[in-house]
Amino acid sequence: MLTDGEWRGGFVERAGVAMNAADDGAIYLMQTRSDGSVDEVRVDGADRAALAALALHGTETAFRWDDHDDEVIAAVLLGHYRSGVPFRSLPESLQLALEGVLQRRGALARRIATLLPPRDGAAAASQDAPTAPSGDAPAAASGDTPAAASGTAPAAASGTAPAAASGDTPAASPGSDSDRGRA
Repeated sequence: MLTDGEWRGGFVERAGVAMNAADDGAIYLMQTRSDGSVDEVRVDGADRAALAALALHGTETAFRWDDHDDEVIAAVLLGHYRSGVPFRSLPESLQLALEGVLQRRGALARRIATLLPPRDGAAAASQDAPTAPSGDAPAAASGDTPAAASGTAPAAASGTAPAAASGDTPAASPGSDSDRGRA
């Protein structure tokens, strides 16, 4: 996680390596040798994403396959909701999948927040606003919609919900990283 000053200055120095964000979007990694010479590497384009993925791998802020699967499940459920399918008429496996997604949403939002720069304007005073669901969503009230189950306002009401994946079930079934041979 970067400090506010590091975000604003675009410069970080950790473990003897300086990292500088250039105006053209490149990242420069620099290390001074004992003889005073400097080794410098420019990272730009798609290499930035590769460097970020490698840097996050194995850390608590790394994205996991469960995060991907949750997004697929959310897209399927929002697609059903947008089509007017009542929540309770969905297959029980999809209803249970939603419960798991809701339990993990707050943790995902907090992990994402650690990777983002400070908020601008009034929200900068409170890095927690708006807050993410904590995972203790109430059980389905009327059983009419996913929103009733989550206790949140329906995102699909505005017509901006992602399109559902083809079919009624997620393209990738939820599971742990170890289920996919990843650590």
